Amino acid sequence: MKDSRCLVGIIGFGPVSAARTFHAPLIGVEPRLHLKSVSTMMPREVRPLLPDAVTVTEEPGDILGDDDIGLVVVATPNTWHYQYAKQALDAGKHVVVEKPLALTVQEADELLALAQKHGLLLTQFHNRRWDGGFLTAQKILHDGLCGDITFYEANYDRWVPKVPDNWREKKTPGGGTFVDLGVHLIDQALALFGRPQAVTAVIRSQRDPEKADDYFSLQLDYGRLQAVLRATMLAADPGPRYKLGGTKGTYTKFGADPQAHMLNAGRLPGQPGWGEDKPEDYGYFSDGQDRTTIPTIPGAYQEFYAGLAAAVIDGAPQPVPAADARDIIAIIEAAFRSEAEGRQISADEIGFIG
Repeated sequence: MKDSRCLVGIIGFGPVSAARTFHAPLIGVEPRLHLKSVSTMMPREVRPLLPDAVTVTEEPGDILGDDDIGLVVVATPNTWHYQYAKQALDAGKHVVVEKPLALTVQEADELLALAQKHGLLLTQFHNRRWDGGFLTAQKILHDGLCGDITFYEANYDRWVPKVPDNWREKKTPGGGTFVDLGVHLIDQALALFGRPQAVTAVIRSQRDPEKADDYFSLQLDYGRLQAVLRATMLAADPGPRYKLGGTKGTYTKFGADPQAHMLNAGRLPGQPGWGEDKPEDYGYFSDGQDRTTIPTIPGAYQEFYAGLAAAVIDGAPQPVPAADARDIIAIIEAAFRSEAEGRQISADEIGFIG
């Protein structure tokens, strides 16, 4: 008989972090997962943010060496993802890695091979597959509302004119907006359309050339279909979050997914209104003459850990295969090469898995 519950440890937890905003609360609402321990460089600041039953330690080794913990979440800065994911796999733990899975394809391949060797699950936290706007665009694509799809646009438009002082803004491996936000946009595009035939990228540091990149435009070439993924920190008047167009019309969606704001405000999945979009942010379909409002499907970040619990305990397929995360890194590497060489990079040069 399989265990009915899996104990979890988080490596990397701060007062303002993905671990606090996403992982701890989402693990907390999944009945078959139980957060046992977190490791942090700020134990005094973190202790009041967690239930008394959760152990707080400064040593990641305390989590890696705990035989009761079956699942480790690596939520450190990006440069340490590979190191701690590898150590956790070697310690016999299933592993969730905050995006990106690793910084290079070589590192990702090593992690995939190690997980397979030990018979363990390895996955990346792709919560954005459960954004309400993305779920809606996915359904519209499936239903054929727009006809034969010819273009897709996905944007992160933000207004942050002053560069924050944090590790993401430093010109170091794993820093910058492209790695931070491009991972999400690439994953969504691959989930919708599969692997592209080629990629072309423009990646810039627009606010301060001494800091990491803060603008990108990535074009994925699917032949007739063209997908453009973009982010900027200098959009005082944000454009559409998604546009999906084809031979019958176009779906357009403004507004950010509300789930992160809800989690930061202490709201949780299962509570009334969870993941529901504001009516003023609903998208619309236009056939060139008429507009029809399309209510946004409620977002469902909780589905990631629900699916992961089923994978760990029941042997169900994991919600985000590690191979998907690995192909995203391959596209990121190709995009940086495209920017450096000023040319399109074909699929044969990208080196997709398999």
